[in-house]
Amino acid sequence: MSFRLAIELSPASPDAFAANAGWPKDLPGASAAPPTLPPAPSPANRKRVIVVDAGHGGIDPGTHGATGVQEKNVVLAVAKKLREALESTGHYRVQLTRDSDVFIPLRERVNFARSAHGDLFVSLHADSNAHRDIRGASVYTLSEDGSDREAAKLAEKENMSDVIAGVDLSGENSPVASILIDLAQRDTMNRSSRFAETVVGSLPSATQIQALRPHRAAVLPC
Repeated sequence: MSFRLAIELSPASPDAFAANAGWPKDLPGASAAPPTLPPAPSPANRKRVIVVDAGHGGIDPGTHGATGVQEKNVVLAVAKKLREALESTGHYRVQLTRDSDVFIPLRERVNFARSAHGDLFVSLHADSNAHRDIRGASVYTLSEDGSDREAAKLAEKENMSDVIAGVDLSGENSPVASILIDLAQRDTMNRSSRFAETVVGSLPSATQIQALRPHRAAVLPC
């Protein structure tokens, strides 16, 4: 047996909301209107923050090409060029997780993106293949298996406030925390997939893409 919960929302003024919210009228503050929130920044006045992550670095060279060129150097050079190109449009502010040859653990890269209030996190990598006829760009997003494993790891943490839009879940029981994490991850995965499809559709005008499955799903490393 399965169940479905449907919630219908419609716009309402603060006074109408207070009058119909179901708050007992005999309780203090029942007739008080909800506090007025400051207006959200206009999208036209705010630059989107894009966090570009140059993979590997430092003691982790990544893969290497036939000439000995190392992945960590290639992706760092591309990250800097990408920052320059994006910021030149005047629409974006770009933060790099690293701008030199240093090693940064994966978790610290994610924490950096959250601290920067990033709207988009993009990690750059350069693959190598023994077959010279295989080439082209591809875009990876988190797989279902990777999502489940990541959610399990997050649910074990005592403080998960950064994961669910700043809400501290340390006082919630495990099922509630797991459900909220799953909802947040589903939303993120859906947005990531839509962005990936947009990138895949735009890449052919700039470079060659993988002939088969240019949009792929991967499991996060431990």
